[in-house]
Amino acid sequence: MNSQNTNSRLIAMGHRALMEGFALLGFETIADADTDSLENLLDELVNNKQSTFLLLESYLSASESKILQMVRNTANHILIAEIPAINEYDNYHPHVEKLIAKVLGQHILDDENFNLSNEAAEAELEKLNHAEQQFNKNVKKKLDREGVLE
Repeated sequence: MNSQNTNSRLIAMGHRALMEGFALLGFETIADADTDSLENLLDELVNNKQSTFLLLESYLSASESKILQMVRNTANHILIAEIPAINEYDNYHPHVEKLIAKVLGQHILDDENFNLSNEAAEAELEKLNHAEQQFNKNVKKKLDREGVLE
């Protein structure tokens, strides 16, 4: 494990090949990590109340670890992000996808919802701008009628 002398820590955990890249970026790394090493690290970070940005390879992020769940739910000084395995980036589905599908519906994750062309995106933005302008005009008219703007 590489360490840094700062108040906040940047840590990446996962397979060795992926961790080598994060080490070059200045992250502390824990290569070939397992659930036990994840739980030990999380226990240390919670007990020390240490601000940390923690990158977990997907196999660790999917762990059923109770302390991992507790940290995700309550430890606001630890930010956890999931990263895909090098050889699985095409089939990568982050943990948060399940929550998004549950809250907003699976259809929101379908490819056609994410693949707007620039022209389509600009058209949608134009519609939003027009709606905002219309809303502002209506609010101004109403306030003007009620004498608020005098």
